[in-house]
Amino acid sequence: MNTPWIRIFVFSIDLLIIISLIIPAFRLVSFSFKEPKTFGVLISNWPDPKNYVEEPEVWGELPPKRNYIEVNLTGNISEDELKLTYSRQKMRDILLNKDSVTGIHYTFGSESYYKTFIRLLDICNIENARNYIPHNNNFWFFYQNRRHFEHLPKIQELEL
Repeated sequence: MNTPWIRIFVFSIDLLIIISLIIPAFRLVSFSFKEPKTFGVLISNWPDPKNYVEEPEVWGELPPKRNYIEVNLTGNISEDELKLTYSRQKMRDILLNKDSVTGIHYTFGSESYYKTFIRLLDICNIENARNYIPHNNNFWFFYQNRRHFEHLPKIQELEL
């Protein structure tokens, strides 16, 4: 009683099973030939404000005294991007001129996005800015001459 309809039905089920087994194998092979992705990491040492209060002779003031350019980041993406572009140019000028009088103070509003903070860290990394302090909703950038640190007492390592 093998009618042509039953043979076609059985053949189509077999074909579906074979296809469902072959497609994942092809996908697995195609993923293995893709280029691996590399990710970068930004390492930062951020200050502990207690150190500045407990040992001001070692750490100095938080933030250092400067004529800060105020940049308020509000959460408006296009407006914040313009402010970051402007302040990046100012940051570049401060670093090129080794200006130890001027700095930039960023204030993140309550509606600011985390990606704006990450973008600011990226800008500091790209411009090789070594002196910046993120603290609460504030971010200070400034230029500090390396000779400033030579007169400070050396911090000793302690083994516990």
